[in-house]
Amino acid sequence: MAWFRILSVAIGYGSVLFLIQCHWISSLGYLGFRIDLLLPLALHVALCLPPTSALCWCLGWGFIMDTFSGRLWGLHLGTYLVMVLLVTVASAHFELRNPFYRLLCVAICAIMQALALGGYVVIASAAPPYDPTVWVPLLARTAGILCVAPLIGWPFEQYTDQFRSV
Repeated sequence: MAWFRILSVAIGYGSVLFLIQCHWISSLGYLGFRIDLLLPLALHVALCLPPTSALCWCLGWGFIMDTFSGRLWGLHLGTYLVMVLLVTVASAHFELRNPFYRLLCVAICAIMQALALGGYVVIASAAPPYDPTVWVPLLARTAGILCVAPLIGWPFEQYTDQFRSV
């Protein structure tokens, strides 16, 4: 039943990060500062929970994030699901306790988010495909996600380690 406790902690910690993202992060004026706080948490959820429980967490939070982002188009849902699948597949080949591999997984999904968001902005606004005003903020957003990923994952990892050791 340790997975149920970890899932409860993941839901609670996700709620705190969601409120921070909705109230403070989304009010920042520059798009590069509007980072996705739940993406690094999806990595740690995928590491700590069985794949089915992690997929349920990702479906729930992905749907909520897409709904509150203004348009239900699956950006968050898709990247959280890819994170769980990536961690599940990569854990068979790599030691994901290594911080480099964890950051690499977050980077892959953050770049996917940036490409999807940039593609949408280019198509919706009829901007040139290589317009730096579209891609530079998204690059800054990706770098921001990578900078906060260890800070977001560390408390969750420390707290859930006590459940796994019992």
